[in-house]
Amino acid sequence: MAQIQPNAFTSWKLTPEEFRAGMTFNIFQRYVIQSLIAEAAFEKISLTFDPANPSVFIQREAELQGQINILQYLIADSLHPEENTEIQNSNEESHF
Repeated sequence: MAQIQPNAFTSWKLTPEEFRAGMTFNIFQRYVIQSLIAEAAFEKISLTFDPANPSVFIQREAELQGQINILQYLIADSLHPEENTEIQNSNEESHF
């Protein structure tokens, strides 16, 4: 059974079965995640560079790329549940 792990962030100690269940998305969850990827990608390609504020452009582009990457990671892991147990086991070993 999932147990809360006391640390600076909220985390849970999960069994391999609980971890797999949590990383397996239904079709509607995948649709939502894929739509979020598309929205972030569209915003990213729509960014306009402002020579007066290059750091604003760079920061926003990096934020959007980060969003896209984590959402793609979640979908990829959901589609490969056999690898989720390996991820969970490595997290337990590193106390993550």
